[in-house]
Amino acid sequence: MDEHTFSVLEFSKIKKQVKENMNTATGELIAETIKPKTDLEQILIAQRETTEMREIILYEGTPPFARLEDISNEIKKSAVKGAILDTIKVLKILKVLKTLRLIKKFLLKTEKKYPLIKERAEKIETFTELEEKITQCIGEDGIILDRASPDLKKIRREIIKEEQTIKNKLETIIRSSQFSTIIQEPIITIRQNRYVIPIKQERRIKFPGIVHDKSDSGATLFVEPIEIVELNNTLRQLIKDEEREILIILQKLTALIGEKAPEINDSVLILGKIDFIYARAVLANNMKAVEPKLNQNGFVNLIQARHPLLKNSVVPINIRLGKDFDILLITGPNTGGKTVTLKTVGILTLMAQCGLHIPAAEGSEIAVFKKIFCDIGDEQSIEQNLSTFSSHMKYIVQILSWTDSNSLILLDELGAGTDPTEGAALGMAVLDFLRKKKSKVIATTHHDTLKTYAYLTEGVNNARVEFDEKTLKPTFQISIGLPGKSCAFIIARSLGLAPEVILRAQSFLSQEKIKADSLIEKIEQDKKLIEKEKDLIKITREESFEIKDRLKKELNKTEEDKNEIILRAYQEAEKILKETQNRAEKIIEKMNKKRTINTPSKDYLLKEMQVINQEIKDEIVKIKPPVCVQPACRANGAGRRTGREEELIKNQNIRIGDYVLIKNLNKKGIVLSIESEKCKVQVDNMKMLVPVLNIEKIDMPYETTKNIIKKKNTITKELINRDNLYLTKMKTFKNNIFLRRFRVEEARLILEKYLDDAYLLGVSPVYVIHGKGKGILREEVKKLLDRTPNIKSFRSGDASEGGMGVTVVYFKN
Repeated sequence: MDEHTFSVLEFSKIKKQVKENMNTATGELIAETIKPKTDLEQILIAQRETTEMREIILYEGTPPFARLEDISNEIKKSAVKGAILDTIKVLKILKVLKTLRLIKKFLLKTEKKYPLIKERAEKIETFTELEEKITQCIGEDGIILDRASPDLKKIRREIIKEEQTIKNKLETIIRSSQFSTIIQEPIITIRQNRYVIPIKQERRIKFPGIVHDKSDSGATLFVEPIEIVELNNTLRQLIKDEEREILIILQKLTALIGEKAPEINDSVLILGKIDFIYARAVLANNMKAVEPKLNQNGFVNLIQARHPLLKNSVVPINIRLGKDFDILLITGPNTGGKTVTLKTVGILTLMAQCGLHIPAAEGSEIAVFKKIFCDIGDEQSIEQNLSTFSSHMKYIVQILSWTDSNSLILLDELGAGTDPTEGAALGMAVLDFLRKKKSKVIATTHHDTLKTYAYLTEGVNNARVEFDEKTLKPTFQISIGLPGKSCAFIIARSLGLAPEVILRAQSFLSQEKIKADSLIEKIEQDKKLIEKEKDLIKITREESFEIKDRLKKELNKTEEDKNEIILRAYQEAEKILKETQNRAEKIIEKMNKKRTINTPSKDYLLKEMQVINQEIKDEIVKIKPPVCVQPACRANGAGRRTGREEELIKNQNIRIGDYVLIKNLNKKGIVLSIESEKCKVQVDNMKMLVPVLNIEKIDMPYETTKNIIKKKNTITKELINRDNLYLTKMKTFKNNIFLRRFRVEEARLILEKYLDDAYLLGVSPVYVIHGKGKGILREEVKKLLDRTPNIKSFRSGDASEGGMGVTVVYFKN
């Protein structure tokens, strides 16, 4: 990519905008020397780095950059043996070292989702010991501190002591009446780094001492009294000792910096690159830019693209190239935006290949080009004796010799500046040459012949900039597929050209030109009609989607209302059972309290208990759903019984809670559940599955009741309480459980206990109501069911059961 392309597209202004957001001199140097990359992988990394930094700024805050000057000369000097850097330069280096540490710390504490930025930050080396050493020796004001070395501290104490001695002696002289008429002012001052007092010039001879200075008027002499000459000499020597010690300290600090010079240089370079990424991110935020898609196929698709250098309200453009056609020929009136379109495509391509985000809409795509050529603007040169046409043609000659299939070529006013017929012919020849080279070309022109060429040639397409003939202003929109009109007559009329001149001009047009313009106008009208139809279809489609969503919500609401009604019915049934249970418990409690019961009372209580027991059984049967009532279960044959088993159960009227005799074992028990071919029976402390053909219904033996009473409720408690415990569970147990209001951990514990109870009570199927939502709870339920050994199968509910918001569970026999 030659400098001519960068100059025409004003790429230097983009670099300037980047540099305005930078903090380091190294970063500015990187930005100044940036060139578009041509390796797709490198460009993708640069684009992703910009995106990561934008996310860091958005979610983590602004990195703690400080304005850093260039320290390369100081670092280079520090590496020279015996070199000494002054305090200002050392503090400049210290500022860089602190920034290195703070930036690294800030970027490494961010989330793992910024891998590229973190990778750069990890390469920064920090110099904590060197920072501490410099901070210990030099204050923020650039003064070497007393703690820099023991010798410096000692020397400075002696200086203070010596200064105090000198001041005391001078104070004595000033206060002395002997010299009151000689001293000009009773003050102590310094001249030539020595303490002096002001003496009247005419009394000089009466005051022994050394004159170091005089006032402008000459009336005052600044004299060092003879008594403090030696003290001043001592003080001067101490000051020289202090300066010598400071030089030693600075030399040591410089040597420490020099030892780390290569590492500091490397880290500063990395910091500069991070600063460059930060500047790209800030610029992207300011431009409201996006990360473009990238390809190596020459495909360009810019959506709502804006030229980054245009201010105020910019009309975005949509333009594509390289998929259905490789050459796009843009026509239309002057000032309509043709040249801006060329520059927009060119500058956005350069920006993308430099890792900069582009001011366009999401989904915009840019191709990676190895070469970009621009022939835009008036290149005439008086010095080189080149006309407009000659300058254009000279550069086109270069383009044709250098172009290939990986080139993007932007040509403004192709064929202009010479005879229209010959210019159009040259333009067609140039485009045909580039088409055979498979270069990607966007060109602008006013030649009708080139419009026809675009219509008739494969791989070439027309486009135009829109012009509002009512307002006589361009809209700056690009329409692909139609050629544009120059609108010369319309513009001339708006500028005040006489109507008779315009009419005369129109009479000179050829019939072919008039017919072509009329055809274009007709196509424009048809296109507008089609656009209106498309808009109407879009609105209708959106309305249909809204109606569909509304109906879906109403259906879900109806389903929820239905489930709510069923739930209330179950709750009412449970309430009835609870009341029945309370009556049974009162009778049992009454029996337990009475030590002696006469036979009539005993018979009455037993009969009442049996009646209530039967009521409980009847209520359980009423509210408990059948083993399987869903169509899917019936289709699989789940819950079916053979004809003989059905007949036997029906004839014996066997129900849950009945006493039965297991024939082959001669054991009595209570029916807990009725399965497809077997019954679950509680025999003493055991539960067993018994074939229906092997059980026979019996009444509770009278002797059993008698023995219960005689043994003072010991066996009564064991049998009746066990029976009532089971019946109580059966009465209160529901074949559905609501988990919607619980978190995943809570729901898991509740569901595990519920499944255990359902299995022990022989209730199958059960309905786990977890709701739809995002599906998190539903997936957790399925995981738990998968690892529960007693589960035979499970499925999602159908529409009548609650759909995806319900899981139906079947237990093993």
